[in-house]
Amino acid sequence: MAISVFTSISILIIFIIVGMKITNRKEEIRVSRLLGASKFYVKRPFLLEGVLYGAIGGFIGSVACLSLTLYFQSPINQFFQPISFLSTSPLYYLLILVSLIFTSALIGFISSWIGVKRYIKF
Repeated sequence: MAISVFTSISILIIFIIVGMKITNRKEEIRVSRLLGASKFYVKRPFLLEGVLYGAIGGFIGSVACLSLTLYFQSPINQFFQPISFLSTSPLYYLLILVSLIFTSALIGFISSWIGVKRYIKF
């Protein structure tokens, strides 16, 4: 439930930011199209910006969560003594970091694609 709420909020935020950027560059977009720029050429910077917002946000969030996890790893594992509750493998944490960054970049791409599709009409 919380994941879907936070995902919806991040999609909405990136959608609004990309929409504002497109609105600020409306004249520039129109001139580019009149000069012969393709639709994808006009949309590409906004799509890449959404991916960048998502990837940076995912990196910051995952580093914060993983640092808290590593900080509390020893007390949690001692509390659940017969079972190793949190893994100690660095490869495990690297895999989580990469997957979170990729997922957040995908969310950024989807939300910026929705924004571009809504605000840029040819």
